Amino acid sequence: MTSEKRIAANRRNALRSTGPRTPDGKSRSRLNAVKHGLSASLPAVVETQATELLARLLAPADAGDADRDAAVRLARAEAMIEKCRHARASLAAAIAENGTASAEERADAIATTAHRMASLERYERKARRMAQAARGALEALKPLS
Repeated sequence: MTSEKRIAANRRNALRSTGPRTPDGKSRSRLNAVKHGLSASLPAVVETQATELLARLLAPADAGDADRDAAVRLARAEAMIEKCRHARASLAAAIAENGTASAEERADAIATTAHRMASLERYERKARRMAQAARGALEALKPLS
């Protein structure tokens, strides 16, 4: 349990924590949590023309709502998988371009890159699960021949 002394100290410190004050600082701080866009829950983040096209190919305009919904989910999941691949390739390219760094700097960069790639793996697994669920939904909606 937190002591009364600690609670009082936290409240005093919070009074000094004002966050960014300038418009420029406020606009920059809005993006603090955005590194790659993979964890965003907003559909617009992964919505592209290619995603829309894939969704239309999977479920044409005359398809039912459930078909269109599953097609959009599958297209978004595939877009997220592609973003993971692109991010992984960018990380690898950054290591390859850093040829003039010292051995210690390269080792640090490789360790950091390995950590970031492990984080990307989590997002890619999530996207693959989403894609598999959407494929299952599309299969379930297909009429039996």
